[in-house]
Amino acid sequence: MKNYKWMLLLCVCLSVLTACNNTDNVQQIFTGKTWKLSVIKYAGTDKECKDYWVEGGAFNQAKFEASNKILTNDKSSFTLEFSGTAIGEEISGKAKGKAYTVSFNDVSWKANGRSNDFSIAIKATTDKDVLATAFLNALSNATSYGGNDGNLYIYFTEGQQSKYMLFHVQR
Repeated sequence: MKNYKWMLLLCVCLSVLTACNNTDNVQQIFTGKTWKLSVIKYAGTDKECKDYWVEGGAFNQAKFEASNKILTNDKSSFTLEFSGTAIGEEISGKAKGKAYTVSFNDVSWKANGRSNDFSIAIKATTDKDVLATAFLNALSNATSYGGNDGNLYIYFTEGQQSKYMLFHVQR
């Protein structure tokens, strides 16, 4: 009987020590940093989404290169900054950011650390650059997030296609 009690106690201790928390630390993930867009990809793949630069069935290489030049060289473009307060597994607050020529300030956002739901109230959906317009539309259609304090994935849907934006912390 003594062995049975010790084995039961050992099992309980192990289960307590190995139990995991399935809730993200949303405060740590979102706030206190500037997020910079790296790329837009199709969800479930590692394939870069380039359909934004297709015009009349043809890929527009010049516009694609212009977008990537802005993304790479303009440190203030394609950025997001979040502030907010976490209550339990949810966080909400205000965000600011910039596409290319369109900036937004003081827009509401919220995320749930358990379900990974995400939304942001972006009103503007067009900009002078193709990627910047895609960035704004993606934010306005955001559904969920993933990531940690170094990488942020914002998932969105366009028509029937699921995609994601990958962000890194801007240094």
